[in-house]
Amino acid sequence: MPTPGSMNMLQISSLLTLWSLSAAAQLTLDANPFTTTQGLLAKPTISISQNTATEQMEQVTFYCYTKDANVTIQWFFKDVPLVFHERMQLSTDGKNLTILTVQREDSGIYKCEAQGFLQVHRSDPTFLTVNYGPDAFEIKLESGVSSGEVVEVIEGSTVTLSVDTRSHPPPDYSWFLLNNSLPSSSMRTFTIQAVSKEHEGMYRCLVSNIATHLLRLSALEVRVLEMLTEPHIVSPTLNLVENASSVTLTCQTSHKEAGVLWFLRGQALLPNKHLVLSANNRSLVIHGLRRDDTGPYECEVWNWGSRARSKALRLTISYWPKAMYANLPEPQGQVGVKEMLPPDPLEQFYEKDPPSTASGYYCHGPRKPPPTVALDPLVPTLPKGNTESDYEVLVNPEQNIYCQINPSV
Repeated sequence: MPTPGSMNMLQISSLLTLWSLSAAAQLTLDANPFTTTQGLLAKPTISISQNTATEQMEQVTFYCYTKDANVTIQWFFKDVPLVFHERMQLSTDGKNLTILTVQREDSGIYKCEAQGFLQVHRSDPTFLTVNYGPDAFEIKLESGVSSGEVVEVIEGSTVTLSVDTRSHPPPDYSWFLLNNSLPSSSMRTFTIQAVSKEHEGMYRCLVSNIATHLLRLSALEVRVLEMLTEPHIVSPTLNLVENASSVTLTCQTSHKEAGVLWFLRGQALLPNKHLVLSANNRSLVIHGLRRDDTGPYECEVWNWGSRARSKALRLTISYWPKAMYANLPEPQGQVGVKEMLPPDPLEQFYEKDPPSTASGYYCHGPRKPPPTVALDPLVPTLPKGNTESDYEVLVNPEQNIYCQINPSV
């Protein structure tokens, strides 16, 4: 073996060349680390126990196959990392994914990815289809108004019944009125043109899914309201007398389902103890007639789609006029006068003294009592003319002195 001192130039040149190549190769590896591993991992594949499953009835298992060892398996759902939950199980090596109870939200694209040293490789997509439904639903009626468990529609209008339910694959529909199948009823909607009383009743819709073998049934009662016609008020034919017994007015209409309102003098009638309405408002009872209960009265039938009002009715009520003197004012205080009685001849009662012209009256002394005259206690007989001038005034009761006003003064 040659010693370092004995190596010739050719040998030294060969050693330098080998060292340069080795260093260049190392620098290339450090600059692009994937260059030497490109193509080492094989593309993984997915197998699935079944591509279609029924919701809440089956389970599905995915298997990610790769021929490479020492790789890590990552699962993707709809191209994002899969979020695991309590319905899923994953094997220790990550290659087996099991969905224990399939739900509709599990439908979609699945992929698995093999991750090796400095390299990853993802599989082709595998699609899972989950059949479900139909879900529970209610029948809806367009252009109708709910009244409790019944939907009301107006006679002559066009109505459409429809259902909206989630299902995969799309379900089949069957419509029934009472127990009779309806024509053209394989769609989710059913339309009736110019609805009439013969269309009234209980509607049912049966929805079925051929894949899940599930059936759903719902029902809706439809009531057809007639277009309202004018009602009229029926009153008793007997003569009405003030303060007589009660009187009943009846709003007569052929529309049994219509509501009834009453109006008095053009305003909505407010019931009270004097004006009493029946339970269904069809009758108005007037207790103890008064002379101002003549009206006019009107009744109106209504529903949410139409209304009609009767002609006005006036009552004729007989009553007794008030007493003749009922409105005369009451006398204010007491007047110290007495009514004038028909006198005996003046010479029998009065002294022959001339009247005082200054005072306008004259007085006379004692006289005999005037004769008793029977008077009507209700209507006193008064003399004609100025009544104040005809009254005698008692001036001195002890001496029976009287003064009489002289009407000519």
